[in-house]
Amino acid sequence: MQQNLLTIFLLSIVLLQSCCKKNEPAPDPYHNYKMPHEMLDYSYFKPGTYWVYQDSVSGAIDSVWVYDCIYTVDTLPKDNSLGLTQGIYDYFETKTRSSFFNADYYY
Repeated sequence: MQQNLLTIFLLSIVLLQSCCKKNEPAPDPYHNYKMPHEMLDYSYFKPGTYWVYQDSVSGAIDSVWVYDCIYTVDTLPKDNSLGLTQGIYDYFETKTRSSFFNADYYY
């Protein structure tokens, strides 16, 4: 009998802890990341650039093309709202579209 009460007590504690877990907000998927300058050479493509892929398992063909891109150079002061170190930064964004998934992707 005492074994059963102990088991019920422990199960109720576990259930209460799982029910009372705080709901934390989901992290923001859009962040500015500090990357090496070489990243610009490997991922900044001009509009009109495209790739054609074929899935090795399903054989599905997808084409992805760049339809817009942004490139700017910005100077950030010491007390900037992004939390980045003071300095001169390259900022770029490449927007692509997938024909298979009919979706836009921003890099």
